[in-house]
Amino acid sequence: MRGPNVLLSPKTKESSWNIALAAVVVLSFITRFYKIYEPDQVVFDEVHFGKFASYYLRRTFYFDVHPPLGRLLIALISYVVGYDGHFDFENIGDSYIDNKVPYIKLRSGVAIFGALIPPVVFLIMKNMKFSLPTAIFVAVMTIFDNGLVTQSRLILLDNMLILFCFCTILFWVKFWNQRQNPFTPKWWINLTLTGVFLGCTLGVKMVGLLIVAVIGIATLVDLWGLLDINRKPYPITMSRFWKHFCARAICLIIVPVSLYLSFFVVHFHILKYSGPGDGFMSPRFQRTLQGSEIVKLSVAIPYYANITIKHKDTDVYLHSHPHRYPLRYKDQRVSSQGQQVTGYPYKDENNIWCIEPIDLKLNGASRAIIPKPHRKYPDKMVSYVQVGDLVRLRHIKTDSYLITHDVASPLMSTNMEMTTQDKSKDPNRYNETLWRVELLAGGDTTGVVRSRGQHLRFVNYVHNVAIYSHISKLPEWAFKQQEVNGEKKISDRLNVWIIEDVQHETIKDEAETAAEEAEELKKILPEVKKMNFFSKYFELQSVMLSQNNALTKPHPYQSRPESWPFLTRGISFWENKDTEQQIYLLGNPFSYFISIVAFMTYSAVWIVDRLMEHRGIHQLYSKVRLWWDRTAGFLFISYLLHYLPFFIMGRSLFLHHYLPASIFGFMCVGALAEFLCLYTFPSEEDAKKAITIKDKKVIYQAIIPKYYWILITVFSLIVLCVFIYFAPLIYGLKFSSHEQLLSRKWLSTWDLQFTGNN
Repeated sequence: MRGPNVLLSPKTKESSWNIALAAVVVLSFITRFYKIYEPDQVVFDEVHFGKFASYYLRRTFYFDVHPPLGRLLIALISYVVGYDGHFDFENIGDSYIDNKVPYIKLRSGVAIFGALIPPVVFLIMKNMKFSLPTAIFVAVMTIFDNGLVTQSRLILLDNMLILFCFCTILFWVKFWNQRQNPFTPKWWINLTLTGVFLGCTLGVKMVGLLIVAVIGIATLVDLWGLLDINRKPYPITMSRFWKHFCARAICLIIVPVSLYLSFFVVHFHILKYSGPGDGFMSPRFQRTLQGSEIVKLSVAIPYYANITIKHKDTDVYLHSHPHRYPLRYKDQRVSSQGQQVTGYPYKDENNIWCIEPIDLKLNGASRAIIPKPHRKYPDKMVSYVQVGDLVRLRHIKTDSYLITHDVASPLMSTNMEMTTQDKSKDPNRYNETLWRVELLAGGDTTGVVRSRGQHLRFVNYVHNVAIYSHISKLPEWAFKQQEVNGEKKISDRLNVWIIEDVQHETIKDEAETAAEEAEELKKILPEVKKMNFFSKYFELQSVMLSQNNALTKPHPYQSRPESWPFLTRGISFWENKDTEQQIYLLGNPFSYFISIVAFMTYSAVWIVDRLMEHRGIHQLYSKVRLWWDRTAGFLFISYLLHYLPFFIMGRSLFLHHYLPASIFGFMCVGALAEFLCLYTFPSEEDAKKAITIKDKKVIYQAIIPKYYWILITVFSLIVLCVFIYFAPLIYGLKFSSHEQLLSRKWLSTWDLQFTGNN
């Protein structure tokens, strides 16, 4: 990958590059570490990632939607600086000082990753053979980007994600530069390190898949070129090609995948105790954790026990009360006017149901349920609910049975209404009160049903729909409680419930009262074997993906991708109402503006050049066009691949998701500046071929290098001035007056605190 000026200007001395790199490092560390001790309170997502570090140090299992590498690194920093994990990082604004948290050391450890990003970007520009002033300008935009600095100073994952992403690009470029020297030590080292940082990027956040796409496309282009029979300086044999293919497969597939899996090995090894993340995982997974409630508090469910049934995904209880569905809904659909069945998030006596066996005289279709005597009460013939049994659920407070029927639910016209039926009414509808107890796939298909330790579905015997709930709330007539209905798709993850509380004469303090009975039940239950790594990994990965897709709850500072390049909205990280101090994530407006201009200009030039070339008009000579497509094109495609995929994501998105793309945007600015200012004269051969308005004259005139330096200096000073102007919002500094704060609100959509729009 060669920059345009290489064709014309003498090589810059290596000492000049080294001096510039040193300056970049110093400025980067100064901007990231300045007043890193302020504020001395929890800021934004430090509530999550600080808390996760505490969980690692306590070795208690928790759940997060991201892969573990970034959190493991924060935990490692915490361990090295002597933090013991005693603080829970519960709320934004909690004091670090009062809770004796070494937050300066924690932030500093994470800030190192952020401070290394500009030097890596500088080295990428150098290795792509851009000129020194261009590399410096791109580094300046990266150093003095308000958003990158804000994100770099806090206990967050994005520093690591971005650093590993651009290290991947750096070593890919270095590998590409060795393409004429295949299978040499340098070639292998750079290819392997590309794979290493590829795995590390993916190991921090799932959006690391975007850099996988970039390197994947670049690799395919590379391999396609190797296959070309007209390849210069000479084609390669097919055996040689397969050697190239295998080398890339090992370094760019096996190495990153192995690394990615190793992060989970460490994750599982550390988190061996039961913790707040248990509920996301299957009972089988939970049994591998020491101190799990499933092992300690799980009891077998006797028939005629009073139980509460909790929805796994939304944590509401199956609930009913005497109030009725309205006859007609707002969309003019009608209901049965039956008793409401809802989801209620709090403990309540209306959550209690009695689980009863079926009456075989009324329904002979079911298999016989043979009662098993309870050793402590042999005369009472206590029997237990088995997986696959048909049961009835009687609501204790209203003495009515749970049913579903062929009436549309209030909020989902495709699902069935859930209601109850008085036990004295219409015996012909008895079968609609029957529910088959199913254990979620992956668990035991037979055996005794137990509380807490099993994920269950209740499927209606007649209509073959499962009890389902989702986060949507019913209107005021149902007190805005959560809707519960009947779902035809039995396998839907929102059909899963857990029996939580159990009340029965044989159970006291959430345990069977007779030790011999407990021993007997152990014989009934199939032995649970320890899960192997891949079983645990695939289960956790599946839950991570499903929970990440479920992050659709509106957030006050979320934004859509189309707004990011234009900086129409930022994110409020922290505020102090007494002093009107705040931290507000916002990019450098000038850098973002020229990035938009660069993208539009590149697109226009590329399209016009292709149209003119198609008509036989060669405005760019061959080497220029090759650079334009291969080097500048690589940067623009990288920008698009780190930006466009967010348009199809349904989850909540924020401006900080744009930060990796913004750096590629800065690099595109550098590429375009170099193209417009240092490009060039056509070769004599190409000039003869060119058909231009001014025949056989210079197509592009390079400016004198010192003028280019002046231009770069002016632009760099503008970037610096804008950075300083908005610096109080980065560092949480106090403005000298309220008017000074108001002057920073350039757009009405910037919802800064204390500016009259909050």
